[in-house]
Amino acid sequence: MENMLAFKIHASTRKLKFQSSPCIHSHVDIVEMQDLLEKSNLTDASGNVMVGDIGVYIQQQIKRHFKEIGVPADVKYIDPTYMIRACRTNASDAILCTVLGQNAVHGAFAGYSGITVGICNSRYVYLPIPEVISSPRVVDPNSRMWH
Repeated sequence: MENMLAFKIHASTRKLKFQSSPCIHSHVDIVEMQDLLEKSNLTDASGNVMVGDIGVYIQQQIKRHFKEIGVPADVKYIDPTYMIRACRTNASDAILCTVLGQNAVHGAFAGYSGITVGICNSRYVYLPIPEVISSPRVVDPNSRMWH
């Protein structure tokens, strides 16, 4: 395992050395390398095994490598989950949030509690929170909704 890790890290940093100069930025994509981290017995509240952050690990390895060879390197790690949340909102988002908020207030004034507001068959509906969270939500990555 350690040799495989050393090979992958070494191959990546060697490629970075050839691509890098004081004026050039390099970009490294990290995909499906979770097997390089130590296994953990920790679980989250749902009982799922908690996995380590491979991005932070690879960032530390690249920094360590360049420090060892005496090359200054400024390594940034951008977590892709923040990229999704960081996109700008548009007018449709503002309208949807306004209408959902207004419907939530109407529900509260009507005496409902323990509800959330959603859209079902193009209509705004009150949904009981226990019912919403009772089963996991699954998105088919091959569906039209995902693409």
